[in-house]
Amino acid sequence: MLIAKEKRKTNISEYFLYMYQVEDLLRACQFKPELIENQLVLQYNSKSITTTEIRDWYFGLSNLMEEEKLQNSGHLNFLKNLLHEVYDFHCYLLQNKDYSDYQRTYKKCQLALSQLKQKYPETNNEIQLMIDAIYGVFVLKLKKETISDGTIDSISNFAGLLSTLSVNFSNYEKGALKIE
Repeated sequence: MLIAKEKRKTNISEYFLYMYQVEDLLRACQFKPELIENQLVLQYNSKSITTTEIRDWYFGLSNLMEEEKLQNSGHLNFLKNLLHEVYDFHCYLLQNKDYSDYQRTYKKCQLALSQLKQKYPETNNEIQLMIDAIYGVFVLKLKKETISDGTIDSISNFAGLLSTLSVNFSNYEKGALKIE
């Protein structure tokens, strides 16, 4: 909860990646309160009021995932909605001449994005594709699987673009960047 709050304010891309990890951790706990308590909540070793907030947060997400039938896969609706908002912002940056640096960074990602779109034609959201790819590589690394140099290069380009997007999105949410 504490990490999620901070990432939501400062780096929207890292927030998505963190929340995907939380979803998977809740699945690993099989949505059982005692496992969530022992494996997730008690790991924080924080003050009692914070522990209560953390517990409520994890249990709330767990309940929401069960309500949305996400026991095996998928992402929470509020994350999908936020991801669409970030994608719309991404499209704005691509169309606005004031963001030529962002557009140049995007060009480095286009080939890999095109390949991902062919592999996952049902996903029209390029930000979703990049976040999913980065998270997928994270999972592969945890499993100690081999990752090709081409994939590593693509992920590096995605990370660069998402980093720039996150800074701009944060500025937009703070009111420091106006869109017309």
